[in-house]
Amino acid sequence: MKSSENSLKHDIFLAAASGDVFFSRSRTFRSWVIRFVTRSPFSHVFVKVNDRAVIEADVGGVKIRPAARYLDDELTSIELVKLPACVDPDVFIAELNQRAGSFYDYGILAGGLLSKLLKLSRWRENLLNGVSRYTCSELVAESLKAAGMQFKLPTSQITPKDLYYSLKNRDEAN
Repeated sequence: MKSSENSLKHDIFLAAASGDVFFSRSRTFRSWVIRFVTRSPFSHVFVKVNDRAVIEADVGGVKIRPAARYLDDELTSIELVKLPACVDPDVFIAELNQRAGSFYDYGILAGGLLSKLLKLSRWRENLLNGVSRYTCSELVAESLKAAGMQFKLPTSQITPKDLYYSLKNRDEAN
């Protein structure tokens, strides 16, 4: 039997359109570390492909996976952010799909962690950025950029927090 929170997550997910962006956080140590290092309320970003699947980048690379891994997980909370009007949803989904099978970008994570520990400016993170490798927020930001959205930061430097506020601010401006 589904908990009321999981039932609500299912309802939110089913009401979302293909291409809508979801931000998540979990009550796990890994999620806490990511949120702490990035100073973000979220540790992960994924995109709805259809009513049963999402596309995301995680340690296994860029893949289409069952949405149930988030919707049925008691430890995970999600938040939906609709695509802003400036983004063509068909181009966005096509760009995401084109990146499926790419590897995860561990280098940019190492660069980000080093810049935090050594108090270096953010641009130095790009020194370890892997070409055609993606973190979750980088995957979504790159695909959004290709579909018409502009960002103040290079997409390789965008954290879940940066992406969340970029999308929310665009949405509120429309």
